[in-house]
Amino acid sequence: MFAQIPVFPTKNNRICYTAVVTVDSSLTKSDLYARARQWFVRTYKSTNSVIQMDDKDIGIVMGAGFMQTYRRIGNDLYKRGGIEYLISIEVKDGSYRYEITRFNHTKHGDCNLMRSKGNHRGEYKRSYAHYLEQLDMNAKKLITSINSAMQKDEADW
Repeated sequence: MFAQIPVFPTKNNRICYTAVVTVDSSLTKSDLYARARQWFVRTYKSTNSVIQMDDKDIGIVMGAGFMQTYRRIGNDLYKRGGIEYLISIEVKDGSYRYEITRFNHTKHGDCNLMRSKGNHRGEYKRSYAHYLEQLDMNAKKLITSINSAMQKDEADW
């Protein structure tokens, strides 16, 4: 029995979580860039290996992340590869945009989680349902974390 496959947001026929978020208009591009950079540092163990683009002038921090995936067999959980993804935060005065996309499951070689090849209906492979559920849950946790970090008032520390 397979898990339920979530309904995913898509962009260019890829799973893509993205939104433009308006924050306090007094927050400058520089303020939001610093918060985005700090979020990457706090979220990933080694930002040097994660961050692929970091440009304060443009207002973007982009990186390649990894989320561990598990498979339940009986009452036990076993590591079953992971999901690589691309994540970016772009900033302007008073707003930011996050995007999490290009998900790829790695186990025994690469396995694209997008759509099964040759399936003219564009459906997800049922055997990937448990990985897709984990992808959705972890992406939503990342989004909650980003939104919290970007809107947090540093005066409260």
